[in-house]
Amino acid sequence: MGSVGNGEFGRINDAKNYNEERCLRELLEVDLQDVANSEYFNSEGEVPEIFSIIHLGKKLKNGRVQVILTDDESEIGLLPTQYNYLHTCIARGHKYSGTIVYSENAIFPKIVVNLYAK
Repeated sequence: MGSVGNGEFGRINDAKNYNEERCLRELLEVDLQDVANSEYFNSEGEVPEIFSIIHLGKKLKNGRVQVILTDDESEIGLLPTQYNYLHTCIARGHKYSGTIVYSENAIFPKIVVNLYAK
């Protein structure tokens, strides 16, 4: 059996969807999207090294949360839309940082990150 929804798309900044406990969860092995279109990849022509320190940006890009390389404040990719609730968490004062746990320069560059709430 599947789950039942309300048939509506939620708004990113919808306060009624705010959940403190959900905001404090660690996010492990998240595959970033749009890596090849990121600010970093377009300027450097490669992905950052593993163990590089990252954080989440406050601004959205294409309606999604940006992942920022802390060293030079460049965007390295976007979180999948299932993590859009983090935008509300960030607006309410939560901060997220972590590391790159996997990166690969390939035809389709790939970055995988771990993120932790502060």
